[in-house]
Amino acid sequence: MSIIDQMAKLLNKIIVSLTAFFICFCWVFALTKQNLIACLIGLCLGVGCFLLMILYDKNVSPKPTKSQQAQKNKADQLSLAFLDENCVKQLLNFKNFSLEDNGTLFATKNDVTYFVAIHFGFSPFGCQDLANAFKKAKPVDNILVFCNQVDKEVCDIAKQVGINLVVYQQKQVVEMFAECNVEMPKIAKKPKPKILYFMFNKNRFRQWFGSAVFLTFVSWFSPFGLWLLVWATLTFSISLYCLFNKQFNVVEKSLL
Repeated sequence: MSIIDQMAKLLNKIIVSLTAFFICFCWVFALTKQNLIACLIGLCLGVGCFLLMILYDKNVSPKPTKSQQAQKNKADQLSLAFLDENCVKQLLNFKNFSLEDNGTLFATKNDVTYFVAIHFGFSPFGCQDLANAFKKAKPVDNILVFCNQVDKEVCDIAKQVGINLVVYQQKQVVEMFAECNVEMPKIAKKPKPKILYFMFNKNRFRQWFGSAVFLTFVSWFSPFGLWLLVWATLTFSISLYCLFNKQFNVVEKSLL
């Protein structure tokens, strides 16, 4: 995890803890009218929230979101698309295959010889690709395919023709390459957002504006009405800044 991500998570914990402290302080003060008691109870709740969030982060391994997983899959597909035959040979050697390359690549293991078909393009390995591989493989009936994706009909066609087909698709191939430490082409990742870009981007307008409206409404009923109006004015100003500033709304170019 980068320093920016760590700082963003810490900032999030601090904001949540301060919010818990302030809400607790307001409730206790409204009930007891005692500043010291309200401050102590609010402080205990705020510190407790902060410690609970730290404990939660340590015990829960973060899972990638759907968008993060989709981005990773796209990066893996791009990386595989630029692999050459030599990388596949290194992988097969690592897996203890003996290789024969006379214009076409054959791999033998446990006295079984496979024709190796490499199809790391952006289109799936289809029935026509299977037919082309079968013609090149003769008289061998065993075909080993490395590809990003395979059409569903391919396996059924292979059974009908009598081909012993072994297919490794994107996820399996990436894991195998990681295991044998073969260097894959590096694809640029989407740059991590900086804290200020995250806080003052126009996408944050609704959060800041909603906070301003909420604080203004609550100020009518709270004994801290003046302070809440100050905060409401500040958050409303920030919401307008998010909407119109150019400094934190620059679209950064990236490959993905």
